[in-house]
Amino acid sequence: MPILKVNILGLHVEINYEEKEYKKLIYLVDNFKERLSEFPIDGKHSNYKLMFLASLKAEDEIYDKNNELLNIIKKDIIIKNKINQNEKMIQKLNDEIISLKNDIYQLNLNNSSYKDQNSIAFNEINKIEILLKTIQMKIEKSINQ
Repeated sequence: MPILKVNILGLHVEINYEEKEYKKLIYLVDNFKERLSEFPIDGKHSNYKLMFLASLKAEDEIYDKNNELLNIIKKDIIIKNKINQNEKMIQKLNDEIISLKNDIYQLNLNNSSYKDQNSIAFNEINKIEILLKTIQMKIEKSINQ
């Protein structure tokens, strides 16, 4: 396992790492050194105190990021719930549309059947009217003779 040698605040540290983690480790060490540089190295504070302050700053950032992440997760859950509700509503409306289309189809069938029945009824009424006129004419003929 390779070893990375780092000098932080005059302290030589050797860190074992896996090859695939090298870039990440360099990034983390550089970030830590940058965080340390935010605190004055003036001899008034010990190296341990500076490391402690840098660690606290890192913990503060982690805490803030975790809170941001939790808020994002909560918003995501709310959005997913709304999406699920909307999907259920869409499915319900689709089912209702299908049902209404089936009703329309059935009504059209019934309407067609009623039209056929009306047509037959009108034909029968016309036959009866013709028959009545024929009877009426016969009665008038018989009276006039």
